[in-house]
Amino acid sequence: VVSGSTAVFSHAPAGVVDISGGTASITVTIGDVNGQPMAGGTTIEAESANGTLVGPNNYVVSCSTNNGPLDYVFTVEPDGTTSSGPLTITVTSPSGIISIYNITVDD
Repeated sequence: VVSGSTAVFSHAPAGVVDISGGTASITVTIGDVNGQPMAGGTTIEAESANGTLVGPNNYVVSCSTNNGPLDYVFTVEPDGTTSSGPLTITVTSPSGIISIYNITVDD
């Protein structure tokens, strides 16, 4: 599968993610502009400005023959302070192209 270098994102649950009731897992679907997986060696990193990331906060894409974008799960738990802030997903392709996606997280 030939992959592009610019990432296209979506996430579930859609919209603002509310973690006031407890920990939430957010599935981020990432592919290239052609609807294929990102190129092998692409890095995916998450950073949360609200709440605490639990579990993996980064991935490296392996070579894939998958026909479609891939899912990556990030888990965020409340930090005890009522606030709102982004979960920032940064994707860096092997060619150095950076794509950024923000998901609003409320607690």
